[in-house]
Amino acid sequence: MLFSIPRKWRKYIAICLIYITILSLTAETYLRYKGYEPEKSISQRISSIPGFHPDLGWTNLANEKVTAYETPADHQIFETVWANGARSSRPCVLKHNYEVLLLGCSYTYGVGVEDYETYAWHLSKRFPNVSFDN
Repeated sequence: MLFSIPRKWRKYIAICLIYITILSLTAETYLRYKGYEPEKSISQRISSIPGFHPDLGWTNLANEKVTAYETPADHQIFETVWANGARSSRPCVLKHNYEVLLLGCSYTYGVGVEDYETYAWHLSKRFPNVSFDN
């Protein structure tokens, strides 16, 4: 597919990519000179929520509200885990008419965000008669 692009366009694309790279490096150098530092990785955990499970290898620790991460601005992010091991998706455990189980990756779990920032929490606010378990 690349070879079907005319030669003059390939040259133009290469020049644009080089220009963007130089511009990005210049901006990075300027911002570091002004005192800005890169944001720390969200994967730098302060404490660990998972605990050992003989069959699964790990599981969420029940009834825990721990500082999971610390942001560059020294803001602590808390993750609350209910007694059944599920991540909190609402202010308190209530009986609901319907239950929806949310399965997925770290985005579904809400890694690095407060309980009230997860999409499960937002769904619980939008549909109060439905329990969204994460």
